[in-house]
This record gives sequence, structure tokens and C-alpha cells, in this order.
Amino acid sequence: MRARDVAAAYVAIQVDNMLYSYYMFIMLSGIVASFLVHRAAIDTSRYNRPLTCLNDDWQRFFRSPHRIYAFPKQHLICAPLFNVRYSNKIRLGRLLLGRLPTRFQSLLLAAIITVNTFLRA
Repeated sequence: MRARDVAAAYVAIQVDNMLYSYYMFIMLSGIVASFLVHRAAIDTSRYNRPLTCLNDDWQRFFRSPHRIYAFPKQHLICAPLFNVRYSNKIRLGRLLLGRLPTRFQSLLLAAIITVNTFLRA
């Protein structure tokens, strides 16, 4: 190979690496933004619940969750990975390895691994 071909291949690899890092940054920024929006919605809800019920004898705000939000929360966001009630600790003898992720966290990890696999190929 000539030096010019090697230099062109090197430049092409560098461009691919820059595009890969750019796409990974965009994806990670989207994930962080979605977590922040979700956290802000939960904090706002926790703040507004007592305030709405202070002067209300019926306490309608605590009656039942919204149908659209209750189903994903029960079956995706807060649901454990396997058919157990809670997120169990993983132990190896006396060594604590951590906890099982929820279904939502597992889906996010799978999405990151899938995107990494397709962008690297």
C-alpha cells in the first residue's frame, strides 16, 4: 500500500470514531434527560399531593392513580426483572454483588448494548 492510501484509511477511521462518539453522546444525553424529566415529574407529584389535600375533606387526589400512568409504572418502571416481588440482592457466599435491575433499567441496558453493537459493526 502506498502512504497516501494508509493516510486516507487512517482519516476514515478517525471520522468513524468521531461520528460514533457523537452518536453515543447524543444517546446518553437523551437517556439522562429522560431520567431528569421522570424525576422532576415524580418530585412535582410528591410536592403537590399534600398541598391539594390540605383544604379538601374528600382527598380526591389520593383516590386512584391515572390509568395511563399506572399500567407502565406497575408493569415496566417499578416491576422487578423476574417474577419476584422485590428487586433481590445477588449474593455469592458472603459477597454482596448488588441488586437485580428493574425491567425498565434492563431495557435501557439492552438498548445501550444494541446501539453499541450496531454502531461498532
